[in-house]
Amino acid sequence: MKFQIDKTGPVPLHLQLREQIIFKISTGELVVGETMESVQGLARSLKIHHNTVSQVYKELVAEHWLVYNKSRRLIVLRVQDSAREPTLTLDSMIDQLVLTAQKEGLTPLQLTQRILERTRGEPLQRLLIVEPERGMGEMMKCEIHRATGLSADAYSISELRLRPELLKGAILLVPGYLIHLLDFVPAKQRAAIVPLKYSLFDAFVERVSKLSQPSVVGLVSVTGPGLRTITGPLASALNTRHEVCYFWLEWPPKSGGKVVIRRLATHLLPPDVPVLVQGQKAEEPSLWEVLEGQAELTEVMPSDYPVASMDDVQAVDLLLCDSITYDLVQHRNRLKYQLLSAESLQRIAGLSLASVSN
Repeated sequence: MKFQIDKTGPVPLHLQLREQIIFKISTGELVVGETMESVQGLARSLKIHHNTVSQVYKELVAEHWLVYNKSRRLIVLRVQDSAREPTLTLDSMIDQLVLTAQKEGLTPLQLTQRILERTRGEPLQRLLIVEPERGMGEMMKCEIHRATGLSADAYSISELRLRPELLKGAILLVPGYLIHLLDFVPAKQRAAIVPLKYSLFDAFVERVSKLSQPSVVGLVSVTGPGLRTITGPLASALNTRHEVCYFWLEWPPKSGGKVVIRRLATHLLPPDVPVLVQGQKAEEPSLWEVLEGQAELTEVMPSDYPVASMDDVQAVDLLLCDSITYDLVQHRNRLKYQLLSAESLQRIAGLSLASVSN
């Protein structure tokens, strides 16, 4: 797996590498279970200090993006430990079920009725996005509606854990890196999970790298943490020739439809939402309560960030917009980034629902 690091630009090396790893996991370039290169090996290939790689790996382990396997090698997310769970064929499971039913005195007809009761689920009537962060959830809803005409609800894993009734009758649209956290979803509903992938950012990196003159590149989005993540893939194209300006658009708009845009310096970019930590219910209730509190606090952008004027936005030479801000912010040289991959949107368009409210 190749990473691009620029040692001369304004983005710290640690942040470049960290956000590139997270982004590659989100897009599926780094797949679940894939082994990461060793600290020394990655440091040599990128020609950076091994302590930088070690720091990034430690952070990503703490946040559950990476985990250690039995051989103490770092792998991407979690994989099922097949050594703990013997493989069962359908016939062997049926045989066990029949034996258990006989021990409990159930007739074949009674067993069949029990199976029908357990497998007869609610008709799937709506789409539900398992969102990693509020802004990204809003972007997904927007993109799905535009591409398919279908509407979707969006909730975090923490909300769904606390309010399981929200799952009723829903097809779950889940970023692939979150699927392993849905152990609380009823087994019969897991078949209704649609894994999602994010779009690559390569085209935008290439566009910036081809700028012939030193330029100011603007990024505008409804997701603050998303802006931070994009800094990793984009950093190598910026180098010392170009300046980057971050703009966060408050969403939904204020009353009256007024659009408010705030300008962020690099050091003001909010941290990633620790969604993989929040999605795991801890053994200690007190810790779980702390994580539940974080779920709300980390998704709120400070309201005291300086407000940017439309002139500030127009002053940049190239403006990269997300799928919501592209229609709200006019600029002579703007590009739209679609969060969900074309493949994911095609899968959603092909879903069969009993009824969907648009």
